[in-house]
Amino acid sequence: MKKSKKKIIITAIVIVIFLVSVTTFMIKYIAINKMYPSPKIISWNLNQSFIYNKAEITGKKLTILDRDEFYDKYSLDANNFRELDAEMKMVLAEIQLTNITSEPISFNIFNFNFVARASNYWGNGLNPDYYDTINKDLGKIINLKSNETVNVILPYTAYDMQMFKKDWENFSDMKFDLILSYYPLMNIIHLN
Repeated sequence: MKKSKKKIIITAIVIVIFLVSVTTFMIKYIAINKMYPSPKIISWNLNQSFIYNKAEITGKKLTILDRDEFYDKYSLDANNFRELDAEMKMVLAEIQLTNITSEPISFNIFNFNFVARASNYWGNGLNPDYYDTINKDLGKIINLKSNETVNVILPYTAYDMQMFKKDWENFSDMKFDLILSYYPLMNIIHLN
């Protein structure tokens, strides 16, 4: 009898500890979500202009090319670039930046993150080597004089090994976004 009574007491203690732990976790979870709620989403479509960091931004065009098409279009030598031995696609997002202030501004093009709304929400950052090659006269920090406008092509690489096979096979049919900020406002340009 003593053993069964001891077993009941241990089971009761374990259940109480478990319930206290779950309750503590839930209280912390709710508190964090109240402090940091989901971001407010603000989105624009292609050819819609909007103001962001003292610049007017317009998403102009989306182009998806295979590796060879990309190299041919920009007369690039594949030997000058380090690439993975995998199937690759180039995603080119053309944007227009305009300084709408009376003073010079700087704009960091690394602010743009590329996301494919696929089954695994694949995303990638800007490819700096291809950016420099395509946008020879621009730096990664674009300095704009008052009322100056510049068109920029943002290159993003995608490899077959980065996503599910069915997503890769339908890559050109996916919906793509450029994301400028994630929190507390999520600023998105829908590219298609």
